[in-house]
Amino acid sequence: MSPRTRPRRSTGFSEVIVVVGGCERIGGFNLPYTECYDPVTGDWKSLAKLPEFTKSEYAVCALRNDILVSGGRINSRDVWMYNSQLNIWIRVASLNKGRWRHKMAVLLGKVYAVGGYDGQSRLSSVECYDSFSNRWTEVAPMKEAVSSPAVSGCINKLFVIGGGPDDNTCSDKVMHNQGSVTEDSIQEIL
Repeated sequence: MSPRTRPRRSTGFSEVIVVVGGCERIGGFNLPYTECYDPVTGDWKSLAKLPEFTKSEYAVCALRNDILVSGGRINSRDVWMYNSQLNIWIRVASLNKGRWRHKMAVLLGKVYAVGGYDGQSRLSSVECYDSFSNRWTEVAPMKEAVSSPAVSGCINKLFVIGGGPDDNTCSDKVMHNQGSVTEDSIQEIL
């Protein structure tokens, strides 16, 4: 019970919600804007615009305090990382396979780009990004090729939920890897 034990002011950092891109209601033009919302203060703040980006159907995920955007229509291999400390976008290593309508998720500190569409067919391929080596590597594929699935890392496994195996069908399957994502293919579990 002294002046030294009273609560200290916060550092000014807080968890925020980040919105990347989108399109205009009229005309459908793709937008390069990045904004964040602070739920504590209720304020919106503009962040650095996504450079050279007029694509659609790309994937976005958070890796630690940064954000990755990969792929996008048409057949893009580009990957950009938003550095939250510097408020800039940095081009990082490209995907091995151009894809859109894919998803990304983080598992054990690495980013996985899963499935999607390459302009001709649905993809079963999965790529893993290591930010320390700045490299994407192919890992074991899914048993079924899908675009637009939901993907999440949980309990040291990568889960792939639903998606479309073709233009007319939605999958009701849930897939995950049995062991190591790098060694075991992602298999149907439900």
